[in-house]
Amino acid sequence: MYKLDYTNVRQEVIGAEHGIDLDFTFSNYSQKITNILQEIKTKQESNYQNYGWLNFGKEKDIVKEVLDYAKMVKGKFEDILVVGNGTTVFGVESSLKALLRPFWNQRCKDERDDFPRIHFLKYIDPDTINEFARTKDMKKCLFIVTSKDCANPSAMSLFMIAKRRLEYEIGENYRMHMLVVTVQGSVLEQIAYQEGYKCFVVPENLGFNFYSSVSLVPMALCGISIEEFIGGIQDAIKNTLNNKLINNNTAQVALLHHYLRTQRNKYITVIIPYAERLLLMPKWFSYLVEETLSRDMSKDNEYAPHGQICYNSQGSGDQRSLLQMMAEGPNDKQITIINVERFNSDNAIPEYFKYTSIGYLGGKTLTELTNAEIEALKMTLIDKQRPNITLTLPEINPYEIGSLMASMSLGVLIKSYLYNIDPFHMPQLEQMYDYICAQLGRYGYEHTLEAMRAKQAMFTALPALLE
Repeated sequence: MYKLDYTNVRQEVIGAEHGIDLDFTFSNYSQKITNILQEIKTKQESNYQNYGWLNFGKEKDIVKEVLDYAKMVKGKFEDILVVGNGTTVFGVESSLKALLRPFWNQRCKDERDDFPRIHFLKYIDPDTINEFARTKDMKKCLFIVTSKDCANPSAMSLFMIAKRRLEYEIGENYRMHMLVVTVQGSVLEQIAYQEGYKCFVVPENLGFNFYSSVSLVPMALCGISIEEFIGGIQDAIKNTLNNKLINNNTAQVALLHHYLRTQRNKYITVIIPYAERLLLMPKWFSYLVEETLSRDMSKDNEYAPHGQICYNSQGSGDQRSLLQMMAEGPNDKQITIINVERFNSDNAIPEYFKYTSIGYLGGKTLTELTNAEIEALKMTLIDKQRPNITLTLPEINPYEIGSLMASMSLGVLIKSYLYNIDPFHMPQLEQMYDYICAQLGRYGYEHTLEAMRAKQAMFTALPALLE
């Protein structure tokens, strides 16, 4: 589990206008957080709708099925192509980015221990899709198609294009190159069984579908220990739900983010990882936050708009321009720094050019330089009264990444209680899909198309500004 340093949000450090009286705030919110955690735990124990993800990994037969499949196909495919998009798929991509060796797809087969390269087809840009397809031998590819309910036309279109390409190049045996991960009772599950695809069925009540075979299958196929990954998730959930606020990193981070947003008007969350392998983690987290916490109605059906913008960055690469924005731009940001205590390797800086102004770097290590840059960033932010916290992972491995992602997901869930909103109902996303389906002629959406055309006609009738 990561270490949490919240020193730099204290009002004693950055002043009362932008800082927090932590003793008072923790004391004031302690019982409320306890009640929230107890309610979440009760729903976990009853496998309540949308809380099934909290029991991730407890069904040993699913883990065994994933491991057996990975063992059976080991060495048969050179490339895995994950078809899908959204928060869940981006969670899979960010976790694999963290856990696979750097430059995984550029390594030769022996360096990958005969495990496949992995790619994510998330966008429907035809140029990218067509050029990418030309670089791959379909006979050596496995497509993993993942969708919760087939409502996403982008993912389903890519699935259908992949099917056509496989059939054309392979023929009847193409089915061995198609794998489906979907919820029970979905259209995609029906298609999988009708077509004869291998199918992993995800429970419908998960809430956060990342915590399922969606993540386990690609990890296992690439040789990552899913048992360690699950262990990190389960420990993070257990430690969060069984500890009071004072000893609870997850709840403390959630409360600090919430308080800074509601009481100090910090509408933007900036997440800065200082390990390149964690580069995609902030983007996944921003998807999760913006998708689940952006609401204009409370659970009590009262108009109470909430939401937070997340800004994704990468430590040493972005800190020059980003620091200027954070330090001298509007003080409307809360900053979360993610550091790693022990990298898998290090590099000593040679003692060259001692007679010049860069000679002081000689004999230091890249880890020492990274830590110095983090402390310099934090001190600069303090000087400008910018609140910031630091999460420090012991190292990057399946257990720690599982623990971090579960903690971040639980933090979002806790914040939804603090905001009094439903994080799992997304009406605007459903409305957008309705508009897409109406334009493409889906049966049953005729009235939506009529309403859409009427609005467009009204907008078209407006006079041009320069007339």
